[in-house]
Amino acid sequence: MNLWEEIAQARTHLKSAADNATPEQHHSKSVTRKHDQVDASALAELDRLIKRRPTAPHLDDQGGLRIPLNCDPKYRWWQGSQSPFTTALELGASDEEIENHVNEIFNSDDWRKWQKIKNAKK
Repeated sequence: MNLWEEIAQARTHLKSAADNATPEQHHSKSVTRKHDQVDASALAELDRLIKRRPTAPHLDDQGGLRIPLNCDPKYRWWQGSQSPFTTALELGASDEEIENHVNEIFNSDDWRKWQKIKNAKK
C-alpha cells in the first residue's frame, strides 16, 4: 500500500467513526469518549503518514516528477530557482518525462540544452 492509499484509509476510518453514531449516541458520554479515542488515533495515524511524505523532489511510481511545496528552496522553480528540467535531469527521469518539462518558448536555454543531450545520445 502506498502512502496516499494509507492516508485515504485513515481518512475513511475517521469519517466512518463519525458517521456510525446515531444523533442520540452523539450526546452519550461513553460514545463521545469512544469517538474522541477513535478521532485521536486516526489523527495520530494521519500525522504519522504526513510526516513520511517526501520533502525532496522525486520521481513517483509512474516516473513522473514530483516537487513538493516544502522542498529545499533550490528546487522551487515557482520562486525563480532551478527549473523542473534541471531537477528531472538530476533525478535521472526518462526522456519522455524530461520532454514534459522543457519547452522552446518558455525556457529556451533548457530546450537548447535538452536538444544537445538528445543529439549526443544518438
